[in-house]
Amino acid sequence: MSEVKRSNLRIGAPERALARTALEQHLTDGRIDGGEFEQRLLACETARTRSEIRAVFADLPDPRPDLKTPADETYDEVGITSGCMVIILGVPAAILMGVVYGAWWSVVVAVAIALLIGFAAELVAEWLRRLR
Repeated sequence: MSEVKRSNLRIGAPERALARTALEQHLTDGRIDGGEFEQRLLACETARTRSEIRAVFADLPDPRPDLKTPADETYDEVGITSGCMVIILGVPAAILMGVVYGAWWSVVVAVAIALLIGFAAELVAEWLRRLR
């Protein structure tokens, strides 16, 4: 998913409740006054997308509503694509090395690299999920 698509994901009552809680904290901390609180709260209650909620908090420090985003599919695609490329290109090259040089162990190396790339891509995707 691109950044534009993620920011245009629709929100519901849970996200609006998170926004209200964050706004209440800003009111309590004196960053906004009662009138501004009401304006921002109205904007949150009528917001339909994550980008609209984020705009309400654009000029405020933390706390902000924790709008979790789904896993970034591009990282999963990178891992799958990399693993497939290693298998598609690496295994034939390893077989060729095995025939020409007698190095059959290179097939095991190509498969191990493919597995490691897939595992690393999954770790990165999980790390990014936790950051959001």
